[in-house]
Amino acid sequence: MSFVFTQPTKKNNKYVSLLQTPIKYFLSDVKIKSIHKFVDNKGYLVSLYIPGSINSDVINELTDFDNETTTIVSQQSSEWFSKSLSREEIYEMYKKSYCTQTHTINVIISYNHLTKYIINNKAVPSFDNIIEIIRDVKNLKKCIINCEIQHVGLYFYKENANHKWVIKSIDITDTQNEAVYSCGYVKVDVEDKLLENIRKLKAKTDNRVRKLQETIDMLLASYRGIENEFQKLQISSGKVWEEQVKHINENIINQEDKIKSTEQ
Repeated sequence: MSFVFTQPTKKNNKYVSLLQTPIKYFLSDVKIKSIHKFVDNKGYLVSLYIPGSINSDVINELTDFDNETTTIVSQQSSEWFSKSLSREEIYEMYKKSYCTQTHTINVIISYNHLTKYIINNKAVPSFDNIIEIIRDVKNLKKCIINCEIQHVGLYFYKENANHKWVIKSIDITDTQNEAVYSCGYVKVDVEDKLLENIRKLKAKTDNRVRKLQETIDMLLASYRGIENEFQKLQISSGKVWEEQVKHINENIINQEDKIKSTEQ
């Protein structure tokens, strides 16, 4: 997927570049590792643990997004800042969205961005209520938490740069047979939510299988092409034979590169 960033504009002590087409990701069964209030009282910074087992596609997309960001900044730095930045400089200053070591992403939750919050399929009365709930990290370990995050800018500071993500919606389901946060536990609610997650997982699985099948078909087609070229080679001679040998060798190298790229 290709991303297009706008020309960064200066805001206070930083420059901010937006995506021309904002992107959103749906995260399933995340865990809240920590939550810290901003000093300006404009929201909270939340560290989310993302299980790879059911979020592999999103994790891959986030990783690709981070990698493509470094390429774009490298290409645009001269135009944006009248200064060319090498890839090494960008890697040093750029903090990736998704941490592969801790399997976490930092997101912002604030009244201005959060538009939907649900506990056990019931709307929460206010933003303050949802904050009170998610600050109780210990009890949240019993819950299934799904949320949607949206990109709101690439921020450039004097010494570093990073993406900012906000939580657009959060859905928490208590899986314990008890009353929690004054929300009644209903067995069918949990099962409905699990069924919804299973359906979403099926859609992701089907999409992944389709992409894998497309890759398999592409590899088989290019391999059969090499076989056909070799059959033609066996009945040719002279200059034509030499050109065919060269072409087949090139295609073999290209095929090996394709195979390696699918193993990553």
